[in-house]
Amino acid sequence: MLRKKKIPPHKKYRQRTAYKPNRFIDLTLIGLSAVVVLLLGSTAIRFVRAETKVLPQQISIVRTQIANGCGESGAAADFAEFIKKQGDDNLKFDVIDVTNFSNSAMPRTMILIRDPGVAVEAERIARRLGIDPDDVVTRELEDNFLSLDITVVVGRDYNKLKSQTAVLKTDILNGCGIKGAAMKFGIVLKQMSDDDIEFLVGDQKNWDSFDVKESLLLVKSRKAEKVAPQVAKALNIKKDNVILDNPERSPGEADIAIVVGRDWGHRLSTN
Repeated sequence: MLRKKKIPPHKKYRQRTAYKPNRFIDLTLIGLSAVVVLLLGSTAIRFVRAETKVLPQQISIVRTQIANGCGESGAAADFAEFIKKQGDDNLKFDVIDVTNFSNSAMPRTMILIRDPGVAVEAERIARRLGIDPDDVVTRELEDNFLSLDITVVVGRDYNKLKSQTAVLKTDILNGCGIKGAAMKFGIVLKQMSDDDIEFLVGDQKNWDSFDVKESLLLVKSRKAEKVAPQVAKALNIKKDNVILDNPERSPGEADIAIVVGRDWGHRLSTN
């Protein structure tokens, strides 16, 4: 008869303390591993698709120097007051210096880009001031101790620039359902541009619905707010139909939007 082999005491202790599989812990680890894999996969997909969060555009504050280039006494200071009023919620002119230019016989007002980083905004700045984009020149300063963004050289045409009221970028929205109403209204609007207001037609698309009886004027910038009554009168839009609509306007977006109602739609369809 075989004797039962005795297990030494030290081996019994090892057996009692040896790791015993725990199903709950194993399942938990598997679950955590799956979550990590999913997160890594999601990150990889976003990277491949180049999905990035679009941050809201910041207000552009342009550090501005005004230089008298026309030789007329007080022209630079006068133009400085004018340029301050041309800012809105998205573009502001901070006039930090008023001086004389080296040439006092400049025929046209021009913009000198002092900081190359502002070059991307040059066209928008020129349009806001009514200056021809061809008169915008990059000319950096060796010692830009004032941290200037631009220098506006006031030419002999500055009174003409001051006399202009606004250049309004305008979106046209079809709210009457008549085919081609937005496009036809855009043509009419361009023909209405004059020395006081110039309409730059932007988007031409459908409104949220086609049941708008009376046309609406949606005001989207401070500049447009100043001339809204004049625009509404020119377009036969009722005062009650002029609506301030400027929740989060970004640079480059429209100053106003016109919702073409059935009143204008019928007029356009008969012409």
